[in-house]
Amino acid sequence: MLPSSLLPFFFLLFLILHATKLDADSDQFICNGFKDTDLSLNGEASVTRGLLNLGNIPQKSSHASRSFPSSAGKIPSFSTSFVFVISSDYANRSANGFALVISTNIGSQNNLQESSLISMISQDNQLASIGFSSATGPTHSGHYILGWSFTTDGEAQPLNHSALPLEVAHDFAKQDNLKPPNNQRQEQDRCQLPNHNILAIVILSVLVAMSVLVAVIVVLLCRKKKAGKCEDWEAKCGPRSFRLLPIKKELLLVYDYMPNGSLDKYLHDQDNTPTIGWAMRLGIIKGITSGLFYLHEDWEHVVIHRDIKTSNVLLDTDMNGRLGDFGLARLHDHGADAHTTHFAGTWGYIAPELSRLGKATKATDVFALQGVLVTTL
Repeated sequence: MLPSSLLPFFFLLFLILHATKLDADSDQFICNGFKDTDLSLNGEASVTRGLLNLGNIPQKSSHASRSFPSSAGKIPSFSTSFVFVISSDYANRSANGFALVISTNIGSQNNLQESSLISMISQDNQLASIGFSSATGPTHSGHYILGWSFTTDGEAQPLNHSALPLEVAHDFAKQDNLKPPNNQRQEQDRCQLPNHNILAIVILSVLVAMSVLVAVIVVLLCRKKKAGKCEDWEAKCGPRSFRLLPIKKELLLVYDYMPNGSLDKYLHDQDNTPTIGWAMRLGIIKGITSGLFYLHEDWEHVVIHRDIKTSNVLLDTDMNGRLGDFGLARLHDHGADAHTTHFAGTWGYIAPELSRLGKATKATDVFALQGVLVTTL
Protein backbone atom coordinates (compact mmCIF):
# COMPACT_ATOMS: atom_id res chain seq x y z
CA MET A 1 0.00 0.00 0.00
CA LEU A 2 1.28 3.48 -0.88
CA PRO A 3 2.01 5.89 1.93
CA SER A 4 -0.71 8.45 2.48
CA SER A 5 1.77 11.25 1.90
CA LEU A 6 2.21 10.21 -1.75
CA LEU A 7 -1.51 10.11 -2.61
CA PRO A 8 -1.79 13.83 -3.47
CA PHE A 9 1.25 13.52 -5.76
CA PHE A 10 -0.22 10.58 -7.71
CA PHE A 11 -3.62 12.30 -7.92
CA LEU A 12 -1.97 15.41 -9.41
CA LEU A 13 -0.02 13.23 -11.88
CA PHE A 14 -3.27 11.48 -12.91
CA LEU A 15 -4.96 14.83 -13.62
CA ILE A 16 -1.99 15.98 -15.73
CA LEU A 17 -1.97 12.76 -17.80
CA HIS A 18 -5.75 12.84 -18.27
CA ALA A 19 -5.62 16.45 -19.44
CA THR A 20 -2.84 15.54 -21.86
CA LYS A 21 -4.94 12.66 -23.22
CA LEU A 22 -7.95 14.94 -23.72
CA ASP A 23 -5.80 17.44 -25.56
CA ALA A 24 -4.36 14.69 -27.76
CA ASP A 25 -7.86 13.42 -28.57
CA SER A 26 -8.95 16.89 -29.66
CA ASP A 27 -7.78 18.45 -32.93
CA GLN A 28 -9.24 21.24 -35.01
CA PHE A 29 -8.33 23.52 -37.90
CA ILE A 30 -10.01 26.02 -40.22
CA CYS A 31 -8.89 26.98 -43.73
CA ASN A 32 -10.52 29.99 -45.37
CA GLY A 33 -8.47 29.19 -48.46
CA PHE A 34 -5.35 27.05 -48.59
CA LYS A 35 -2.47 29.51 -48.79
CA ASP A 36 -0.69 28.42 -45.59
CA THR A 37 -1.74 24.85 -44.83
CA ASP A 38 0.20 21.65 -44.22
CA LEU A 39 -1.65 19.49 -46.74
CA SER A 40 -0.12 16.37 -48.22
CA LEU A 41 -0.79 16.41 -51.98
CA ASN A 42 -0.36 13.69 -54.57
CA GLY A 43 -1.70 12.79 -58.00
CA GLU A 44 -3.06 15.84 -59.84
CA ALA A 45 -3.82 17.77 -56.63
CA SER A 46 -2.39 21.28 -56.31
CA VAL A 47 -2.90 24.55 -54.44
CA THR A 48 -3.09 27.67 -56.60
CA ARG A 49 -3.74 31.14 -55.13
CA GLY A 50 -5.45 29.62 -52.12
CA LEU A 51 -7.66 27.21 -54.10
CA LEU A 52 -7.30 23.45 -53.59
CA ASN A 53 -7.53 21.94 -57.08
CA LEU A 54 -8.35 18.21 -57.02
CA GLY A 55 -7.79 17.84 -60.75
CA ASN A 56 -9.60 18.78 -63.94
CA ILE A 57 -7.97 16.30 -66.35
CA PRO A 58 -10.00 13.25 -67.54
CA GLN A 59 -8.98 9.79 -66.29
CA LYS A 60 -6.82 11.15 -63.45
CA SER A 61 -6.89 10.87 -59.62
CA SER A 62 -5.95 13.34 -56.90
CA HIS A 63 -5.51 13.17 -53.11
CA ALA A 64 -5.10 15.87 -50.48
CA SER A 65 -4.87 14.96 -46.77
CA ARG A 66 -3.85 16.40 -43.43
CA SER A 67 -2.40 14.31 -40.57
CA PHE A 68 -2.70 15.00 -36.82
CA PRO A 69 -1.89 13.12 -33.60
CA SER A 70 -4.41 10.61 -32.31
CA SER A 71 -4.77 8.16 -29.46
CA ALA A 72 -5.50 4.46 -29.71
CA GLY A 73 -8.49 2.78 -28.21
CA LYS A 74 -11.43 4.66 -29.69
CA ILE A 75 -12.58 6.62 -32.71
CA PRO A 76 -13.54 10.15 -31.69
CA SER A 77 -16.53 11.87 -33.21
CA PHE A 78 -15.89 14.84 -35.45
CA SER A 79 -17.58 17.80 -37.14
CA THR A 80 -16.55 19.25 -40.47
CA SER A 81 -17.73 21.68 -43.13
CA PHE A 82 -16.26 22.64 -46.49
CA VAL A 83 -17.15 24.63 -49.59
CA PHE A 84 -16.54 22.93 -52.93
CA VAL A 85 -17.22 23.33 -56.65
CA ILE A 86 -17.84 20.49 -59.13
CA SER A 87 -18.02 21.80 -62.69
CA SER A 88 -18.68 20.06 -65.98
CA ASP A 89 -18.38 20.85 -69.68
CA TYR A 90 -22.06 19.96 -70.08
CA ALA A 91 -24.57 22.05 -68.15
CA ASN A 92 -27.32 19.44 -68.45
CA ARG A 93 -25.22 16.42 -67.47
CA SER A 94 -23.69 15.24 -64.21
CA ALA A 95 -19.94 15.23 -63.57
CA ASN A 96 -17.56 13.03 -61.60
CA GLY A 97 -17.11 13.51 -57.85
CA PHE A 98 -14.79 13.28 -54.86
CA ALA A 99 -14.85 11.78 -51.37
CA LEU A 100 -14.03 12.91 -47.84
CA VAL A 101 -11.72 10.19 -46.50
CA ILE A 102 -10.70 9.41 -42.90
CA SER A 103 -8.04 6.73 -42.61
CA THR A 104 -5.39 5.37 -40.24
CA ASN A 105 -3.11 4.62 -43.20
CA ILE A 106 -1.57 7.98 -44.09
CA GLY A 107 -1.14 8.53 -47.82
CA SER A 108 -3.28 5.55 -48.85
CA GLN A 109 -6.31 7.00 -50.61
CA ASN A 110 -8.66 5.01 -52.76
CA ASN A 111 -9.23 6.01 -56.36
CA LEU A 112 -12.97 6.70 -56.13
CA GLN A 113 -14.89 7.06 -59.36
CA GLU A 114 -18.43 7.54 -58.00
CA SER A 115 -20.31 10.61 -59.27
CA SER A 116 -21.56 11.65 -55.81
CA LEU A 117 -20.13 13.02 -52.57
CA ILE A 118 -19.25 10.15 -50.16
CA SER A 119 -18.20 10.32 -46.53
CA MET A 120 -15.97 7.42 -45.42
CA ILE A 121 -15.02 6.70 -41.81
CA SER A 122 -12.36 4.12 -41.09
CA GLN A 123 -13.30 1.52 -38.50
CA ASP A 124 -9.71 1.20 -37.27
CA ASN A 125 -8.76 2.09 -33.72
CA GLN A 126 -6.56 5.07 -34.63
CA LEU A 127 -7.33 8.31 -36.45
CA ALA A 128 -4.28 9.38 -38.42
CA SER A 129 -5.31 11.47 -41.45
CA ILE A 130 -8.30 13.16 -43.07
CA GLY A 131 -8.59 14.55 -46.56
CA PHE A 132 -10.16 14.42 -49.98
CA SER A 133 -9.84 11.85 -52.75
CA SER A 134 -10.94 12.71 -56.29
CA ALA A 135 -11.10 10.87 -59.60
CA THR A 136 -12.32 11.90 -63.04
CA GLY A 137 -13.83 9.72 -65.73
CA PRO A 138 -13.91 10.18 -69.51
CA THR A 139 -15.83 13.47 -69.29
CA HIS A 140 -14.07 16.75 -68.58
CA SER A 141 -14.87 18.03 -65.07
CA GLY A 142 -13.17 20.07 -62.35
CA HIS A 143 -13.15 19.53 -58.55
CA TYR A 144 -12.20 22.46 -56.30
CA ILE A 145 -12.19 22.99 -52.51
CA LEU A 146 -12.48 26.64 -51.43
CA GLY A 147 -12.51 26.29 -47.64
CA TRP A 148 -12.45 23.61 -44.94
CA SER A 149 -13.18 23.50 -41.22
CA PHE A 150 -12.69 20.41 -39.01
CA THR A 151 -12.77 19.52 -35.33
CA THR A 152 -13.00 16.45 -33.11
CA ASP A 153 -14.33 18.47 -30.20
CA GLY A 154 -17.78 19.99 -30.57
CA GLU A 155 -18.95 21.75 -33.71
CA ALA A 156 -16.63 22.89 -36.51
CA GLN A 157 -16.03 26.61 -36.77
CA PRO A 158 -18.03 28.39 -39.47
CA LEU A 159 -16.15 29.45 -42.57
CA ASN A 160 -15.69 33.07 -43.56
CA HIS A 161 -17.28 33.12 -46.98
CA SER A 162 -15.93 36.56 -47.81
CA ALA A 163 -12.38 35.21 -47.43
CA LEU A 164 -12.87 32.22 -49.74
CA PRO A 165 -11.10 32.32 -53.14
CA LEU A 166 -14.29 32.58 -55.19
CA GLU A 167 -12.65 34.63 -57.94
CA VAL A 168 -9.89 32.05 -58.32
CA ALA A 169 -12.45 29.25 -58.69
CA HIS A 170 -14.32 31.37 -61.22
CA ASP A 171 -11.12 31.84 -63.25
CA PHE A 172 -10.39 28.10 -63.21
CA ALA A 173 -13.91 27.31 -64.39
CA LYS A 174 -13.65 29.93 -67.12
CA GLN A 175 -10.32 28.56 -68.36
CA ASP A 176 -11.68 25.02 -68.54
CA ASN A 177 -14.93 26.03 -70.25
CA LEU A 178 -16.75 24.97 -67.11
CA LYS A 179 -19.69 26.49 -65.25
CA PRO A 180 -18.79 29.31 -62.77
CA PRO A 181 -19.02 28.41 -59.07
CA ASN A 182 -21.81 30.90 -58.33
CA ASN A 183 -24.06 28.62 -60.40
CA GLN A 184 -25.42 31.56 -62.37
CA ARG A 185 -25.57 31.67 -66.16
CA GLN A 186 -26.11 34.63 -68.42
CA GLU A 187 -29.12 34.58 -70.72
CA GLN A 188 -26.89 34.73 -73.77
CA ASP A 189 -25.05 31.61 -72.61
CA ARG A 190 -28.28 29.65 -72.91
CA CYS A 191 -28.52 30.58 -76.56
CA GLN A 192 -24.92 29.80 -77.46
CA LEU A 193 -24.03 26.56 -79.21
CA PRO A 194 -20.60 25.02 -79.69
CA ASN A 195 -19.00 25.75 -83.03
CA HIS A 196 -19.18 22.13 -84.19
CA ASN A 197 -22.94 22.07 -83.48
CA ILE A 198 -23.47 25.23 -85.54
CA LEU A 199 -21.47 23.75 -88.43
CA ALA A 200 -23.49 20.52 -88.28
CA ILE A 201 -26.77 22.48 -88.36
CA VAL A 202 -25.60 24.51 -91.37
CA ILE A 203 -24.51 21.39 -93.28
CA LEU A 204 -27.79 19.61 -92.45
CA SER A 205 -29.83 22.62 -93.62
CA VAL A 206 -27.94 22.75 -96.92
CA LEU A 207 -28.46 19.02 -97.49
CA VAL A 208 -32.19 19.30 -96.77
CA ALA A 209 -32.54 22.26 -99.14
CA MET A 210 -30.66 20.40 -101.89
CA SER A 211 -32.82 17.29 -101.37
CA VAL A 212 -36.02 19.33 -101.67
CA LEU A 213 -34.71 21.04 -104.82
CA VAL A 214 -33.78 17.71 -106.43
CA ALA A 215 -37.19 16.25 -105.53
CA VAL A 216 -38.99 19.22 -107.11
CA ILE A 217 -36.90 18.93 -110.28
CA VAL A 218 -37.60 15.19 -110.55
CA VAL A 219 -41.35 15.72 -110.10
CA LEU A 220 -41.43 18.46 -112.73
CA LEU A 221 -39.50 16.33 -115.22
CA CYS A 222 -41.82 13.36 -114.63
CA ARG A 223 -44.90 15.52 -115.09
CA LYS A 224 -43.46 17.03 -118.27
CA LYS A 225 -42.64 13.58 -119.64
CA LYS A 226 -46.10 12.26 -118.81
CA ALA A 227 -47.76 15.31 -120.35
CA GLY A 228 -45.71 14.76 -123.51
CA LYS A 229 -46.90 11.17 -123.77
CA CYS A 230 -50.53 12.24 -123.33
CA GLU A 231 -50.18 14.90 -126.02
CA ASP A 232 -48.63 12.37 -128.42
CA TRP A 233 -51.46 9.93 -127.77
CA GLU A 234 -54.10 12.61 -128.30
CA ALA A 235 -52.41 13.71 -131.51
CA LYS A 236 -52.40 10.17 -132.93
CA CYS A 237 -55.75 8.91 -131.67
CA GLY A 238 -58.11 11.84 -131.58
CA PRO A 239 -59.49 14.52 -133.87
CA ARG A 240 -57.69 17.81 -134.19
CA SER A 241 -60.68 20.10 -133.56
CA PHE A 242 -62.57 20.66 -130.30
CA ARG A 243 -65.50 22.75 -129.25
CA LEU A 244 -66.50 24.30 -125.93
CA LEU A 245 -70.04 23.75 -124.70
CA PRO A 246 -71.58 25.66 -121.77
CA ILE A 247 -73.10 23.15 -119.35
CA LYS A 248 -74.59 24.48 -116.11
CA LYS A 249 -72.55 27.70 -116.41
CA GLU A 250 -69.29 25.73 -116.72
CA LEU A 251 -66.96 25.48 -119.71
CA LEU A 252 -66.03 21.91 -120.61
CA LEU A 253 -63.60 20.63 -123.22
CA VAL A 254 -65.70 18.17 -125.24
CA TYR A 255 -63.98 15.44 -127.25
CA ASP A 256 -67.18 13.74 -128.40
CA TYR A 257 -70.41 14.56 -126.61
CA MET A 258 -72.56 11.57 -125.55
CA PRO A 259 -76.10 12.92 -125.01
CA ASN A 260 -77.55 9.71 -123.52
CA GLY A 261 -75.06 9.42 -120.68
CA SER A 262 -73.71 6.12 -119.42
CA LEU A 263 -75.05 2.58 -119.70
CA ASP A 264 -75.62 2.02 -115.96
CA LYS A 265 -78.55 4.47 -115.97
CA TYR A 266 -80.57 2.29 -118.36
CA LEU A 267 -80.09 -1.14 -116.81
CA HIS A 268 -82.48 -0.77 -113.86
CA ASP A 269 -85.70 1.09 -113.19
CA GLN A 270 -84.90 4.65 -112.09
CA ASP A 271 -86.85 7.89 -111.85
CA ASN A 272 -87.72 9.23 -115.31
CA THR A 273 -85.20 6.88 -116.98
CA PRO A 274 -86.64 4.01 -119.07
CA THR A 275 -84.81 0.74 -119.30
CA ILE A 276 -83.60 -0.58 -122.64
CA GLY A 277 -84.59 -3.79 -124.37
CA TRP A 278 -82.50 -6.89 -124.98
CA ALA A 279 -81.82 -6.13 -128.63
CA MET A 280 -80.46 -2.69 -127.78
CA ARG A 281 -78.40 -4.16 -124.97
CA LEU A 282 -76.87 -6.68 -127.36
CA GLY A 283 -76.00 -3.87 -129.80
CA ILE A 284 -74.27 -1.92 -127.01
CA ILE A 285 -72.25 -5.00 -126.03
CA LYS A 286 -71.15 -5.49 -129.65
CA GLY A 287 -70.05 -1.86 -129.85
CA ILE A 288 -67.84 -1.87 -126.73
CA THR A 289 -66.45 -5.32 -127.63
CA SER A 290 -65.47 -4.05 -131.06
CA GLY A 291 -63.90 -0.95 -129.52
CA LEU A 292 -61.88 -2.99 -127.02
CA PHE A 293 -60.66 -5.30 -129.79
CA TYR A 294 -59.49 -2.27 -131.76
CA LEU A 295 -57.58 -0.94 -128.74
CA HIS A 296 -55.91 -4.28 -128.10
CA GLU A 297 -55.21 -5.61 -131.61
CA ASP A 298 -56.07 -3.38 -134.58
CA TRP A 299 -54.33 -0.12 -133.66
CA GLU A 300 -50.55 0.34 -134.06
CA HIS A 301 -50.15 0.47 -130.26
CA VAL A 302 -51.84 -1.44 -127.46
CA VAL A 303 -54.11 0.50 -125.11
CA ILE A 304 -55.00 -1.13 -121.77
CA HIS A 305 -58.15 0.56 -120.48
CA ARG A 306 -57.87 -0.73 -116.83
CA ASP A 307 -61.32 0.53 -115.76
CA ILE A 308 -64.03 -1.04 -117.93
CA LYS A 309 -67.44 -0.91 -116.22
CA THR A 310 -71.04 0.04 -117.06
CA SER A 311 -70.63 3.64 -115.88
CA ASN A 312 -67.71 4.07 -118.31
CA VAL A 313 -69.74 2.83 -121.30
CA LEU A 314 -71.17 5.96 -122.94
CA LEU A 315 -74.17 6.04 -125.32
CA ASP A 316 -74.43 8.33 -128.36
CA THR A 317 -77.62 9.61 -129.96
CA ASP A 318 -78.23 6.22 -131.62
CA MET A 319 -77.64 4.34 -128.35
CA ASN A 320 -74.38 2.86 -129.62
CA GLY A 321 -71.96 1.84 -126.87
CA ARG A 322 -68.53 3.48 -126.67
CA LEU A 323 -65.75 3.12 -124.15
CA GLY A 324 -65.01 6.27 -122.17
CA ASP A 325 -62.87 7.52 -119.29
CA PHE A 326 -59.30 6.68 -120.30
CA GLY A 327 -57.82 8.32 -117.19
CA LEU A 328 -56.23 5.05 -116.02
CA ALA A 329 -55.32 3.72 -119.47
CA ARG A 330 -51.78 2.64 -120.37
CA LEU A 331 -50.16 2.69 -123.82
CA HIS A 332 -47.43 0.30 -124.99
CA ASP A 333 -46.14 -1.40 -128.12
CA HIS A 334 -47.29 -4.78 -129.36
CA GLY A 335 -45.27 -7.56 -127.77
CA ALA A 336 -44.36 -5.42 -124.74
CA ASP A 337 -45.93 -5.24 -121.31
CA ALA A 338 -47.64 -2.29 -119.68
CA HIS A 339 -45.53 -0.74 -116.93
CA THR A 340 -47.94 -1.01 -114.01
CA THR A 341 -47.11 -2.06 -110.46
CA HIS A 342 -50.34 -1.11 -108.64
CA PHE A 343 -53.77 -2.33 -109.52
CA ALA A 344 -56.48 0.17 -110.46
CA GLY A 345 -60.12 -0.16 -111.35
CA THR A 346 -63.45 -0.87 -109.67
CA TRP A 347 -64.17 -3.77 -107.35
CA GLY A 348 -66.27 -6.39 -109.09
CA TYR A 349 -64.51 -5.74 -112.40
CA ILE A 350 -60.92 -6.38 -111.23
CA ALA A 351 -59.32 -9.68 -112.24
CA PRO A 352 -57.86 -11.80 -109.39
CA GLU A 353 -54.33 -11.71 -110.82
CA LEU A 354 -54.53 -7.90 -111.10
CA SER A 355 -55.35 -7.46 -107.42
CA ARG A 356 -52.58 -9.89 -106.48
CA LEU A 357 -49.77 -8.81 -108.83
CA GLY A 358 -50.80 -5.28 -109.82
CA LYS A 359 -49.98 -5.96 -113.49
CA ALA A 360 -52.59 -4.86 -116.05
CA THR A 361 -52.84 -6.83 -119.32
CA LYS A 362 -55.27 -7.44 -122.16
CA ALA A 363 -56.68 -10.34 -120.16
CA THR A 364 -57.56 -8.09 -117.21
CA ASP A 365 -59.52 -5.81 -119.59
CA VAL A 366 -61.35 -8.86 -120.98
CA PHE A 367 -62.20 -9.95 -117.41
CA ALA A 368 -63.72 -6.52 -116.74
CA LEU A 369 -65.66 -6.75 -120.05
CA GLN A 370 -67.25 -10.03 -118.99
CA GLY A 371 -68.43 -8.24 -115.82
CA VAL A 372 -70.15 -5.68 -118.05
CA LEU A 373 -71.70 -8.52 -120.10
CA VAL A 374 -73.12 -10.19 -117.00
CA THR A 375 -74.48 -6.89 -115.67
CA THR A 376 -76.01 -5.87 -119.00
CA LEU A 377 -77.46 -9.18 -120.19
